[in-house]
Amino acid sequence: MFNSHALRLKQLVFSGLSILYSVSSETRQERPPTLPKLRSRCDTARKDTLLLVRKVGAMRKLLFLLLVGLSACHAAADFTGKVVGISDGDTITVLNGAEQVKVRLDGIDCPEKGQPWGTKAKQATAKACFGKLVTVIEKDTDRYGRTIGIIEQDGENLNLVLVQEGHAWWYRKYAAGNKSLAAAENAARQDKRGLWQDASPIPPWDWRSGDREPSPEMSDDPSELTHWINADSDKRHRKSCRYFGKGNGRPCKADEGIACKICGG
Repeated sequence: MFNSHALRLKQLVFSGLSILYSVSSETRQERPPTLPKLRSRCDTARKDTLLLVRKVGAMRKLLFLLLVGLSACHAAADFTGKVVGISDGDTITVLNGAEQVKVRLDGIDCPEKGQPWGTKAKQATAKACFGKLVTVIEKDTDRYGRTIGIIEQDGENLNLVLVQEGHAWWYRKYAAGNKSLAAAENAARQDKRGLWQDASPIPPWDWRSGDREPSPEMSDDPSELTHWINADSDKRHRKSCRYFGKGNGRPCKADEGIACKICGG
């Protein structure tokens, strides 16, 4: 009897140990990470998150500075102000805030003071914009520190209007590819508007250089033109040259530009 009870007890103990071993094995296989490991993982995730936030923040700051820079550039290039001075037909003074900005109208050249039609050109510009608000679209700055720009007044391009009305020349040297100004001058010449009422008007650039004789480029008769200069290559061609009158260019004097190697210029 005692022996049977002892055997039964041994069986129960053995079964209990087996169950404990089994539970212990499963627990070891599925044991969750310890607290130190959890802390380490959390720290790593936190650092990665902070790094990402910093990168995003830096990109936002860079984008903000870029937008501010572009806005500043645009603001510096274009401004609206009151015209407070007229130097001559193609040079005016415009207020930009408290600053007076001298603006040379881009792509055109008006007759000079003392030159025929010089006073009338100045009067035309004054009538169009003096004391009025205009928008200056900056294109460049010249060697005298003046702003080179387009003047918009009441929705019109004043530079173009002055050429259309015969108060200014298309400034070929600095606006060789401007087809609008070229067409405007051609129409004004044909209709004999403004300065084109003169049979032989002198270009302002010739007047400034002391050459008071009519330029050959002003002749309306193609048979009188003897030389042609290409605005892109600055090469001069004789009338007999195959390149005469070709490409982006204009009639010229016999000493302008670089002589063509084919015709001798």
